[in-house]
Amino acid sequence: MSKRPARAMVFLAAQLALTALLLFFLTPLARLLAVGVLPPVVIYLFCKRFTRWPQVVLGVAFNWVMLVAWAQIEEHVP
Repeated sequence: MSKRPARAMVFLAAQLALTALLLFFLTPLARLLAVGVLPPVVIYLFCKRFTRWPQVVLGVAFNWVMLVAWAQIEEHVP
């Protein structure tokens, strides 16, 4: 068996751990919004394979970060 899948899983675990570490520095509302971006990211992976416009979902995921930044600075989302 190749070592590539094991290395990929270790790399994924390291990325997830670093991302989770960043959540500690956010306010509770910003943290909730940051976790809320996970569904568009997961949906994007499937949109790349089954639709012709995955950029729409990717745009939603990228622009969601503006809501997180707003919630972090202003502590509310209008």
